Amino acid sequence: QMLYGQQLINGHWYLFSKYNGAMLTGFQNLADYGQNKIIYYDKNGQMLYGQQAIDGHWYLFSKYNGAMLTGFQNLADYGQNKIVYYDKNGQMLYGQQAINGHWYLFSKYNGAMLTGFQNLADYGQNKIVYYDKNGQMLYGKQLINNHSYLFDTVSGALIEKSSTVDKS
Repeated sequence: QMLYGQQLINGHWYLFSKYNGAMLTGFQNLADYGQNKIIYYDKNGQMLYGQQAIDGHWYLFSKYNGAMLTGFQNLADYGQNKIVYYDKNGQMLYGQQAINGHWYLFSKYNGAMLTGFQNLADYGQNKIVYYDKNGQMLYGKQLINNHSYLFDTVSGALIEKSSTVDKS
């Protein structure tokens, strides 16, 4: 008997067209099958999970239900100690990125969100900036590790460092 829709076969999920039963591969939006998620099925038709390199881009699919994940993601549950960002298409971002009104920096090598003082020479800009613990670039006067720093209010570039702040 021909199968249609999502089917669990020998421990793997497959998707068969609800119209003609053809096995579907690649990115598939399951809205027509009653689920609000995008899934990727490999060339054998099997649903993929975790981090996947597809056509030169990194994607993350939930290890629980295979749903493509977007936005900030902590990869600790996937065996890597880093926070990365996947855009609306599910692709991992690299370099400087403006997200929700804040600037972030993601390693050009592995996409890890960078924090602390960063020299942006490797990213095409001649400046040193600071990203807080949430990865957001700081501006203006800032107290960091008991030192006062001044960052440009537009570009975030480090302008000057003052001496240690006396807390007495």
